[in-house]
Amino acid sequence: MLTHNIFSQEKVVIRYDNGNIKYEGFVVNNTFDSIYKEYYPNGVLKSEGFYKNCDYKTNHKIFVYASCGVENKIDSISKGKMNGQWKTYYDNGKIESVENYYCGIKQGNFYYYSNDGKILDFDFYDGNRKIISQSYNENQTLSEIEYFDQKWLKNKKYEITRTIEFYENGNYKSETLVEEKVDGFEHESYKEYYSNGFLKTENVLIDGDKHGICYEYYENGNVKNVGFFEYDKPVFVQLIYNEDGTPNKLERWKKGKLISTENNFDPKKSFKYQVKKYKE
Repeated sequence: MLTHNIFSQEKVVIRYDNGNIKYEGFVVNNTFDSIYKEYYPNGVLKSEGFYKNCDYKTNHKIFVYASCGVENKIDSISKGKMNGQWKTYYDNGKIESVENYYCGIKQGNFYYYSNDGKILDFDFYDGNRKIISQSYNENQTLSEIEYFDQKWLKNKKYEITRTIEFYENGNYKSETLVEEKVDGFEHESYKEYYSNGFLKTENVLIDGDKHGICYEYYENGNVKNVGFFEYDKPVFVQLIYNEDGTPNKLERWKKGKLISTENNFDPKKSFKYQVKKYKE
C-alpha cells in the first residue's frame, strides 16, 4: 500500500498480484473521502465516483441512515457515503451504469446499459424512494414503465404501483394498478390490449386472485366471455359469446365447479351477484 499526505488526506493504492491497480482513493480518518476508482485485474476501469462525509437533510426532510447489519468497508477502510455521479463499467470498457447520489442517498437519474451499449433500464429516485422505472426492448423501444406512489392513512403508509407494458413495436399492451388497502390486501386492476388497440382482458384481483367481475374480448372488440370470480375460481354465471357478438352459452358455477350449461341465453337479462368480501 502506497500512501502520502495531501492536506489531511492519505492516498491509498491497492494492487493485484499482477501489479495492476485494484482500487485507489483518498482516506480521512480511515474512511474513503473524495474520488475513488476501482479496476478489473486486466487494468480496465470497473467503477468510479466520489465519497463524502455528509448527511442528507433539507429544511423539510432528514434521512435516518440504517446500517442493516452490513459492514460498510473495503478491506479495513470504511467506504464513507457515495456522493454525486457514480459510474460502473463492463470488463470490455463499455459503460454499465450511471447513478446519482447525495450523501449516500439515491437521488435523481439512474441508467443501466447492456455490454454492447444499449440502454436496459432507467430509474428515477427522490430521497432514496423510486418514483419511476422504465425498461427497454432489444430494439430500444419502451418495454415497461412503472410509477411508484404512496399514501398515508392514520399514520400508516400504503404503496401504489402503476405498470404500463408495450409491445416491441411500441403499441400499448397492458396497464396494471396495484394498491395496498387498509384491509391488508393488495387490490389490483388489470387491462390487456391486442396489438391493434382493442381490449383483450379486464380483470380485478385481490392478492393475486381474480375476485369480482372479469371480462375477455375478441380481437374485433366483441365480448368473448364475462363472469364472476371468487378466490380465483368461477362462481354464479359465466356468459360466453361468439366472435360475431351473438350469445353462445351460459355456464352456472358453484364453488369452482360447473353445475349446468344453457344455450342461447338472453344477454339483456340482468345477472346480479354479490361477490363475497375477500377472506370473509
